[in-house]
Amino acid sequence: MDQIKGLTEPEKTVWHAMESINHAWVNEDINMMIPLLHPDICMVMPDQSELAKGRDILIESFRQFVDSVEIHQFVVEEKSVQIIGNTAVVRYRYSLTYTMEEHRITDKGWDMFIFEKIEDTWIAVWRTMWE
Repeated sequence: MDQIKGLTEPEKTVWHAMESINHAWVNEDINMMIPLLHPDICMVMPDQSELAKGRDILIESFRQFVDSVEIHQFVVEEKSVQIIGNTAVVRYRYSLTYTMEEHRITDKGWDMFIFEKIEDTWIAVWRTMWE
């Protein structure tokens, strides 16, 4: 997942935080992402129907997903990182292949996280997904 080519050093730092979050859930080590998620992080559901608020809710959604599937491959196909002051926006296109209930599924879509720099650490405060 280490895709940092073409990024400035500050952007690489933000991307590393993003990769750490993805590495945690892909490798079923959900608790490793806790320090990278703000306690009040918000997530807009992929169908844009509702807003989930709070790290515990987001962690539980990751946990429920990885507990119900076998992940075969997660690929980031393109990415962008923009930093403005203490705010960073990370957007990437992904492909995720997994097995759920004996069905092999490949999902493709976009993921966007907004990070805030708090005491020299980039912490995710917002997540939105779409196809």
